[in-house]
Amino acid sequence: MKNILLVLFLLAVTALAADPTFHPLTTYGEAFVTAGDANSDAALSSFEQLLDQTHRGEFIAARVYHASGNLSNDDTEGRFTDLEITSVPTIVFNADSRLAGQATAEAYQDMLRSLLFKPAPVKMEVASFNSGTGAVSAILTRLEPDMEDTYYALAWFLIENDVSTATRVTRQILYQPITLPPAGNQSTFNNSFTIDPAWNAANLWVAVSLEKDNLELVQSASTQALPDNSIRFVADWYQYGQTLDIPLPGDMYNSELFWFVNTGAADNMQMRIVIDDAPTDWYINYCDEVGNCYPGSSYLPLVLGAGDMQAFHLNIWIGSLGIAEFHYEITSDNLGTYTVPFRLRSGVVSAQESLLIPALSLSANSPNPFSGATTFLVNAQRSATASIQVFNSRGQKVDETPAQNLQQGENQIAWQAPPNLPAGVYFYRLQSEPGSLRRMLLLK
Repeated sequence: MKNILLVLFLLAVTALAADPTFHPLTTYGEAFVTAGDANSDAALSSFEQLLDQTHRGEFIAARVYHASGNLSNDDTEGRFTDLEITSVPTIVFNADSRLAGQATAEAYQDMLRSLLFKPAPVKMEVASFNSGTGAVSAILTRLEPDMEDTYYALAWFLIENDVSTATRVTRQILYQPITLPPAGNQSTFNNSFTIDPAWNAANLWVAVSLEKDNLELVQSASTQALPDNSIRFVADWYQYGQTLDIPLPGDMYNSELFWFVNTGAADNMQMRIVIDDAPTDWYINYCDEVGNCYPGSSYLPLVLGAGDMQAFHLNIWIGSLGIAEFHYEITSDNLGTYTVPFRLRSGVVSAQESLLIPALSLSANSPNPFSGATTFLVNAQRSATASIQVFNSRGQKVDETPAQNLQQGENQIAWQAPPNLPAGVYFYRLQSEPGSLRRMLLLK
């Protein structure tokens, strides 16, 4: 059966949908600490664990020291003031989300996860940095035409690794007001740090953030090395850990678009949906933007060149009330495994609802797979009238049997597939019981 499904659905994945007006956000995390402070040291120990769970295209981390001798300076003390940091330790993500005091590694992880799949209206990269002269430049590409008309500035951070027992120490901060380029265009911005001869030039690196007038961070980039192979998920409707409420049983859920962006080298990847926990009568698939729908559980190719992106949306038949937890998985020999979790809820599952017994119940059709004709088995608790509705993988009704009078017990309803129907997966249900959805395979 799996081989048949693969033959039917192994379609070339091509990026034909229009590009989004956003790019994956790179989160910038700052640890506001004091050297020699036990609470600061404990917070840093937890904070540093985030670096092992991400790469620098996803997360950049630096320390901002207060009253800490040569680890502090006027710029870092000013950063405390600008972000209204009143106690140490305080961990701040994207100049906004923060946890004050000593927190657990799990708390920092949860805060970072909530930001990992966020979109940004611009794309940025540090084009060059000379650690000897301090000269630096960055390229900003504006994607969103309707960005707020307000004050924007680049915040440039000069950071030094391995300073005695400290690392990722913020050495200098420059703020540069800028004018955004028109949508779809890019601009190059230049600046220059003042390099102290006491610093180790080999250990210096740069981070840059686009910030709005209220210090809201829009996007970040750095000179730190990125992995050769990486992929990012991004959507403007999704947040890590949220539960999405979807239609009631008998309906189909089509999510908004989500995108996979290849932020590394060209790669031949595979993708699939892995069900962690879901009702057995939910059929969890996905579609691309030219109308091709794919069986969620089967590995299919995802071939993306460097910088390429591909859009999909979830395509889910909902058979009963319940909650489904699953994750999208992309793998390759070069990439490893990249996952995105989803949690969907249809209605509220109660004890009373679980005890309801429908007057009609639909069993698997036979034969299945079939070519031309098949028979649906319907068990009736009492005499009733019923018809069978047939849908394609995009949720479009393609046929319905004539209404038939059913007797108590097992009944058979025969169906002849219309000759114009192409081979593929189809869904069927009792017209009177939307939650009775089942799947079948038509062969040609």
